[in-house]
Amino acid sequence: MGLLGIYRRRGGQGPAKTKGGQTKLFSRMETKKKSFILMNVLLGIALAIYAVAQSLVHNPDTDVFFIIDIGRYVFNHHAVPHEAYWYINSGVHTVIQQWLCGLVNYIAYMLGKDWGMVVLGMIMNGLLLLSLYKYGKDTLKDKTLGLNAAIFCWIALNKFISTRPYAVTISLALMQVLILREFSSKEKPTKKEFLIFIAKMCAMFIFIANWQSSNILFLVLFMLCFIPRFKDRKFSINWRVIVAMLAGIAVTPINPNGLEGLLYLWNAKDYMAPFNIIEVAPPKLISIYTFLIIVVAGLMIYGLIKRKITSDEFFLAAGCLVMSCMFMRCCWTLVLPLIPMLRNVKFTDGSNKLMKIGYILVGFVCISQIFIFFMGKTDDRTKMVEVLPGPEKTVLYTDFNTGAFFLLSDYKVYYDARSELMGRHIAGDKAFYDEAVSIWDGSGDMKSFIGKYGFNYFAPTTGTPMDRYLASHPDEYTLIFTNAKDEINIYKANS
Repeated sequence: MGLLGIYRRRGGQGPAKTKGGQTKLFSRMETKKKSFILMNVLLGIALAIYAVAQSLVHNPDTDVFFIIDIGRYVFNHHAVPHEAYWYINSGVHTVIQQWLCGLVNYIAYMLGKDWGMVVLGMIMNGLLLLSLYKYGKDTLKDKTLGLNAAIFCWIALNKFISTRPYAVTISLALMQVLILREFSSKEKPTKKEFLIFIAKMCAMFIFIANWQSSNILFLVLFMLCFIPRFKDRKFSINWRVIVAMLAGIAVTPINPNGLEGLLYLWNAKDYMAPFNIIEVAPPKLISIYTFLIIVVAGLMIYGLIKRKITSDEFFLAAGCLVMSCMFMRCCWTLVLPLIPMLRNVKFTDGSNKLMKIGYILVGFVCISQIFIFFMGKTDDRTKMVEVLPGPEKTVLYTDFNTGAFFLLSDYKVYYDARSELMGRHIAGDKAFYDEAVSIWDGSGDMKSFIGKYGFNYFAPTTGTPMDRYLASHPDEYTLIFTNAKDEINIYKANS
């Protein structure tokens, strides 16, 4: 063997590495590096495909047309409307809770029409993914797991991926919880830190009051989760969070609607049920959101049993579970407790790699979604408006599902998807909610209703009582166009 070989073995340096062994080691390292780069490149491409697909599918949706039109009004008049200019009924008082979101949407629409909305959707979705990643990375203290958790939640939230206020609201909520968790971890924050914390909370409240005022409730509820503290079997109250929360509520009226903006959700709560609005119904039994509810509940129970859950995580999980079981529109809140509780689950390098492969497959499957979108694309929405003679010659009946489509062409409509704006709490003496509901469910007198307003064109949702009434009187009303994509029939009065 030789003295040098003996020295290496007995001297603790191990056997001499051969040139061939070093080559194999470097080769394995190089292969692993290339595999890592390839995996992340494919992941980036897949995420981009997913973002494009969802932006195409969800933008612009029915609800967004109303938001765009509000933005147009704000852009042209430099003011927020307090009277519902889009109704056939004149002088109806209104409260516009998402005027700032509307302005952003209108600018995108003005610059690029539908494609402008698609680009805006991609920007908002990118912001949401980045916010989820930061939340995951800072909460789990692990970049790889944080990224995987963020992508999973991003895909799970696909129902909220549009240019509506959700993406920005969720991003803001993620940042709020991060700030709350960081501040609450300080035993004795300095006066400067406390003032900065209050300023951040107030800024968030003011922004949400103008972006979508009904979401102020979420900011309040999230802060409530950080007020009670259980540490080392001792209970305490974080009075600093209470002060910041009260300060945030106090500055909320800094919006064009004042206190009405703060009370929007309270005033709207009684005027949604008859229209079967999916967002205010519980999630379906078989859905990704029911799966998330089960997962969050399981992780919360496990954390309690193993004593691996903090008081704020427990209250956050419990509150989000209650809200999500009641209303589908609250299911996005589940990501707030889900991500931090993932630290109690063991993830290996193999499982993290497997998750990335799954995301890559999801992204590339979305290529088919893009093809289906373009193959099924029609100009029904454009033709539906073009068959009408113009706003000056048209008295148009619309319902819950159809009203928003005609706003950008300057038609006044009977009503649209914001049923709360017809209710007494917001519309006051000009409220016509009960009348609209009676026509929607078929309990009203159709003939008298039509005569009251003098409708000469109608855009009912296919299969609704109004649609059936018009179809059953062919001598009086003629079907002139069918928008198959959105299930809307256009009728013309014969006299």
